[in-house]
Amino acid sequence: MFDNIVGQETAKKILANQIEKEKVSHAYLFHGQCGVGKTETAIAFAKALNCDRGSGCGTCTHCKRVERFVHPDVKFVFPVPSAIQADALVELYETGKESHFRFPFSQRASISIDTIRSVSGETYLKPYESRWKVNIVIDADKMTQEASNAFLKTLEEPPSHAIFILITEHPQSLPLTILSRCQSIRFRNLSREEIEQALKARGVEPSLTGVLARLASGSLGRALRSNKSEYMEIRRRLIDGFLALGKKRWETVIDLSQWLVDECDRWVFVEVFLSLYRDLLVLKEGLDTLVQNCDYISELRNRAEQCENERVAGSLKRLENFAAAFEININLKVAFPPLLSALC
Repeated sequence: MFDNIVGQETAKKILANQIEKEKVSHAYLFHGQCGVGKTETAIAFAKALNCDRGSGCGTCTHCKRVERFVHPDVKFVFPVPSAIQADALVELYETGKESHFRFPFSQRASISIDTIRSVSGETYLKPYESRWKVNIVIDADKMTQEASNAFLKTLEEPPSHAIFILITEHPQSLPLTILSRCQSIRFRNLSREEIEQALKARGVEPSLTGVLARLASGSLGRALRSNKSEYMEIRRRLIDGFLALGKKRWETVIDLSQWLVDECDRWVFVEVFLSLYRDLLVLKEGLDTLVQNCDYISELRNRAEQCENERVAGSLKRLENFAAAFEININLKVAFPPLLSALC
């Protein structure tokens, strides 16, 4: 049933027991950081619920359709910018299958009340060809207030054949009225050993698995993304810029700022820079084994010796605030230079 899910034994056991005893809930909340198996588990659960053999066999018609995202009784809901027209959603749905419907939109994305009303209305209809209608809501915390209110009405009186799976990294952002009506299942961070084994099973170069597992911060998805050559080149350039900051090489910093505005994925920038400043704090405490960017540990030691704890902590706070500002579509051309000049 969940053979392809790495780790998450507690979550898998809970769901498997409920299917076996035929005591499934009408609403679930799968929460944990990105890349730890929430969506993959939701898909496997949907397969098992509607499987001809009741086990998520992977070979029956229902399982194959769920796996190809074409099952009429298994729907995916995901946030999109309000500017996207309805006729473009079909194309998004097709292109988003590989990324599990997570898109690097430059504009703020949300789940609208119209989307929720459409899903709720269809949910009340009987399943087309299986026992359960399963709705998987990606990034459920991005429902608008109006959408949350409309969704709550469906959760209060769900159809007997309906199951909702809400997936989020930020459960605290959902209304308590929705949280209280969902069975909460936490997906923990994966261990380095679990990530290393998963990477080896996927044919990743053995010499890289240790570094990638450290960079992953408990997320297999992040480790797999980091294994791509283009990501590693971007990371190298960001680390060069980080080291230039420490040496006050302002010409390099100005070039970095321009590159960040024109080309670099802002989320990759935040992810890499946060990991570097956290490594500085770790090294200042003498905890070398916890360093994520272990392939740059010598350079990081030198930077740690140059920075005071307060300045490193202040830089981390600025980066976290900067990441939070993405949600309101800040002007990167204006925001990057002062941010970089304020970092230690």
